[in-house]
Amino acid sequence: MWPRSPGSASPRWPAVAVLAPLVAGASTAYPAVMIRMSQYPLTLGVAMVPGVLALVAHLVLRRRSGGGESLLGFVLRLLLPALAALGLFVVHSSALVAAAIALAPLVLLQVVSGVRSLARGGRGVAAAILAAGFVAVVALGVHTVLGSEQIRSMMAFERDVTPAVDSVRNALLLDSFGPAEPMMNLPLAIAGGIGLVVALARRSSRWLALAWALFLAVYVVAYLPPGPWKLLSAFWYNEGSRIQAVADTLWAPLAAAGVCAVGSTLVRLVPVRERSRRARTAPGRWRPAGAAGLALVLAAGCFLLSGNFRAEEKSQFWVAPYFVPDAMARGAYASDEEVAMLWRLADELPVDAVVLGDPFNGAVFVPAVTGRRAVPPHVSGGSARSADAQYLLQHFRDIGADPEVCAAIDRAGITHVYLDEPITIYGWDLARTNPGMYGVDTAEFEPVDAGGTAAVWRITSCGTS
Repeated sequence: MWPRSPGSASPRWPAVAVLAPLVAGASTAYPAVMIRMSQYPLTLGVAMVPGVLALVAHLVLRRRSGGGESLLGFVLRLLLPALAALGLFVVHSSALVAAAIALAPLVLLQVVSGVRSLARGGRGVAAAILAAGFVAVVALGVHTVLGSEQIRSMMAFERDVTPAVDSVRNALLLDSFGPAEPMMNLPLAIAGGIGLVVALARRSSRWLALAWALFLAVYVVAYLPPGPWKLLSAFWYNEGSRIQAVADTLWAPLAAAGVCAVGSTLVRLVPVRERSRRARTAPGRWRPAGAAGLALVLAAGCFLLSGNFRAEEKSQFWVAPYFVPDAMARGAYASDEEVAMLWRLADELPVDAVVLGDPFNGAVFVPAVTGRRAVPPHVSGGSARSADAQYLLQHFRDIGADPEVCAAIDRAGITHVYLDEPITIYGWDLARTNPGMYGVDTAEFEPVDAGGTAAVWRITSCGTS
């Protein structure tokens, strides 16, 4: 997906296709932060976006510069983008939105070019119809999006407010508010600025520069206070790292083009000596290869100056605390003894059992290991959690005194409860976050199994069988 697609941004420098994926490795948002957030489908979707952009750009720009077209060519030109869009949608819907936003400048430039061409050819009415049609389609799209209750809900997601200047700095330096010195990527930021100028100067790649600028705006908006502008970032729940992952994939070919531009300029400063007849007939034949080689050297220098593209920060700060057992900030969700108990529960629990438990401990593994339902089924809260589940997390320990507890248990079909000792994770005290699951009197429950500090009980005090 990656190796060929960025090369379309600057066809006169083939080395861009090689350097862009390497430069993208400097990003902390993609994939390190995305992995830390467990956004695996979105991560795959972001990886697919560059290839889709290049495909559509190639088809559009080739058509514009080419002559006639066969019927098969016309069908393929429509079918291939449609299949690519379907692939993005299947992987993650926001990846399709990302591709649509990134391609908006390309579409706009084509419409403007078409309107100018029609107007200069004396077809003013057709030019006006094209312009009005484009505006109408955009207005209809905005109206449709604003009319979606789900989008309005996503716009309302509250995030930390960050000054716009800090957001712009992060985007230029491929940083994600990590602990390392962000200026380590300053050489790449300079290269990106040069590549931005180069892309804007070339008609075939101007859309890419504008696409990155548009995503920069979306990224900045994600960290602004609530307002109607949040419509831009709502598709990513106003979470800046998800947006920056796309922005960085657009910035990478621009930075690669900047590195190639510097390498080409430096090579051109080397005088060509015409000592032989062969040299006179093909002076400077070595320059393209020399420019590409120098660009690779410059990219290697950026890699070394940035601490191997901040490899230690990515592995030790963004990934290890969440995935490496001995380094996890919160510890494991379940101890070895608890895991052994979970495997035994697969044989001990009835096939129709429904287990209540705090999703921030071993209870979250019940569905995967035993095949039984868990309430709540995962750590997501808010609208993703039923009212009964939320009530029980807060009040289950009042089962003998609060009739609503048994009513919620009956409605949810809960038969068992998974109890463990409270822990603190990422600064959250679970005993205070979900107090109903701690300090529970189990005198009237029937024990099923235990492992480590955890135990599973059959609930008998509500008439559950």
